[in-house]
Amino acid sequence: MNNIELSAQELKEISLRGLTEFSKVCNENGYTFWLAYGSLIGAVRHKGFIPWDDDIDLWMPRKDYESFLNKYQNILIADEWEIFSHKNKKGYYFPWIKLCSNKTILTPSRFNSGLLYGSSIDIFPLDNMNSGNIDCAYNELKKINSEYKKEIKKLRPYTGGLKGVNTIWKKLGKKVYFNSFKLIYGDPAKIIDKYENIKLLNDNSNDHIFIATSPCASYPWVWEAEDFSRTVILDFENLCMPAPASYDSVLRRVYGNYLEIPPKDKQVSDHSYKVFRI
Repeated sequence: MNNIELSAQELKEISLRGLTEFSKVCNENGYTFWLAYGSLIGAVRHKGFIPWDDDIDLWMPRKDYESFLNKYQNILIADEWEIFSHKNKKGYYFPWIKLCSNKTILTPSRFNSGLLYGSSIDIFPLDNMNSGNIDCAYNELKKINSEYKKEIKKLRPYTGGLKGVNTIWKKLGKKVYFNSFKLIYGDPAKIIDKYENIKLLNDNSNDHIFIATSPCASYPWVWEAEDFSRTVILDFENLCMPAPASYDSVLRRVYGNYLEIPPKDKQVSDHSYKVFRI
């Protein structure tokens, strides 16, 4: 490959450019979004990226998430940024949106379908959910999430970054397995749709309403609705970005003491891929 590999700093700059353009689209359309996961920790603890990380995670309420996807799934944003979703890209099997730069390419493929995409921002949907209390809500969501993972695991659509001995035979074996079992169990996109369409909110229920990750999330989480009822603006590098006003409660539920800096040996990126400028 003759393309130029990008450094961590260059990837951060590309991500910030994408975040700027995404923020403009949300402001123009009245969409709500918040910094999420490691990006939210980074804003609170470092006023930007976690130093050893270079990607950006965002949350959107399901209604805005679906509207954004439907409106922009076939449109380039700022002539560079393209939506990747299981609904509009064949061979894409993450159950969340990626906003990808078409000026870069990530390799090896994250999917046994062989689909490639560029440097990206991850956008995760948040759902409303009824339950008697937050523990019941979490246990119910965790059960649904476990059922989803059992189904998707049968297909093994992900390469796992091809960690270990990265040989052509390993790649071929994974791809043959995936294509064979797709004939038996169906397209992973349909499994994602099945679980995303599970009704978590009953309009006639007197139960409390909580905020929940998608049933297809990598890790299921549930928060109090009031944690996301207000938004504050936090510094993120040279930008000002929205965050849940109760970000401390939100982050502690997921990470515990997120303000504690991990030891040096844990301050590493877990990326198993390289990104090139094209």
